[in-house]
Amino acid sequence: MTKKIAGSKNKKPDRRKKSGTIALLTKDLLLNNLSSPIFVYHHVHKRFLYVNNDFAEMIGLKVNDCYNNGPEVFLSLIEPHDNTLLRSSIKKKLFDHIDKLVNKKIFRLCYSVNYRFKVDSHYDNVLQQVTAVEWDKKKYPVVTFNMLTNVSSRQKDSKMILSLNVFDSKNQLWKNVLTEEFLRKPSMLTEREQEIMIMLLKNFTASKIAEKLGISYFTARAHMRNILKKTECKSKDMLYKLAVKEGWV
Repeated sequence: MTKKIAGSKNKKPDRRKKSGTIALLTKDLLLNNLSSPIFVYHHVHKRFLYVNNDFAEMIGLKVNDCYNNGPEVFLSLIEPHDNTLLRSSIKKKLFDHIDKLVNKKIFRLCYSVNYRFKVDSHYDNVLQQVTAVEWDKKKYPVVTFNMLTNVSSRQKDSKMILSLNVFDSKNQLWKNVLTEEFLRKPSMLTEREQEIMIMLLKNFTASKIAEKLGISYFTARAHMRNILKKTECKSKDMLYKLAVKEGWV
């Protein structure tokens, strides 16, 4: 369990009245007694509208404190490189597709994405499932219901996968409209080394790498040695196992 982080004593818990949609949601959640970490988030006001005990415990806060500084604490526990990817490539891909759906007047949607989340002194692989429950005047999700699940034991690699589903009202079922993998980058390698690492893991020889990149054989060999040294791998097989584990390929 994450180490407890004291909430601010100067701020009072946010006890503003919930909207009708949120009131119904939280009522259903309490009735169903879901045991997963859950929160409802307002994306314009950037605050939690509802959190359950499991979520508060997960981020190391008391429930009332989550309404004050919970969003900042939650984001700080996401692995930094994953957080950057969430805020850049993944966010852009998601909203590009939401734009298309809005133009088609499709508003019932949900999506999921996985990332590394700090628990105690290590990172677990967590899946965040998100459902849009309220929309703004421009028909963009403004309030979302979020459920977190630890998938470390089920997902053997660490690729970040974005999946987007919409509700087909005609056939009364959910349909997947997007599934895309996002590779993490090994921060200890330069961009050229990352490029060569991918080629190396595709069984390119030093000669083939040199030919492909327009560099000398000896330069290619030097890059290969540096890659193994920086990743602390003694062989290409070790590098491959590490790359799969870390989501680099």
